[in-house]
Amino acid sequence: MLIAYIDETYSLNVEHAVIALVLPVNAIGELEVKLDSIVDEAARRHDMLSDATELHGYEIASGEKSWKGVPLRLRMWVYANALREIATIEGAALCRGSVDLAKRSPNDSHYWALTFALEQVDRYAHSLDEQVIAICDDVGNKDIYQTMYAIARRKGTDGLYKSKLSQFVDGLHFTPSHFSRLVQAADLLTYVYRRKHILTYEDPRAVKANDMLWETLQSLDDKGWSRLW
Repeated sequence: MLIAYIDETYSLNVEHAVIALVLPVNAIGELEVKLDSIVDEAARRHDMLSDATELHGYEIASGEKSWKGVPLRLRMWVYANALREIATIEGAALCRGSVDLAKRSPNDSHYWALTFALEQVDRYAHSLDEQVIAICDDVGNKDIYQTMYAIARRKGTDGLYKSKLSQFVDGLHFTPSHFSRLVQAADLLTYVYRRKHILTYEDPRAVKANDMLWETLQSLDDKGWSRLW
């Protein structure tokens, strides 16, 4: 069994992307513990943090909200170590669906990006002969996407592969990220992708730091990952 943790990122007139971090179910508990341990260590190093502090790419990279006032060195230590722990998971995958907003502007770009991402997750699960459950970061209008998913499983998607998402089981689930450390993990990956491909930094130092994080994801090819983008 696989679990796909799904998050989105977009920039108007550029791209709307949905990223899925797909994990074997037997690795989820261990990864939760490892990510919690990273946050615990950061809290020991800086009293503005606690064991309940959430992992969010933008907030860590920019020093905002819960991470405001936390030194850059510590924030980057947290980010890099979280990605390294994700990268150790054998059989995990990073899947993406996106809409090029420079070429087309659908009424609901999230609908299409999510459709394409689900198709990719289904293909990956099929390659392993595994079933998969999807858990998404909470979004508005989720009933629209749950309905799309339910119809797709009966009649097929409207995307490139016309898939009935045969490897998926159960409904399409949404949860606020503060209830799920693994949805937060997907957010970390999504923000690195955003800053690499959608809205790049102008400061060369920030570009270099993000490239180092991206390189961690690229190296996952050597650890059983399947890059389906």
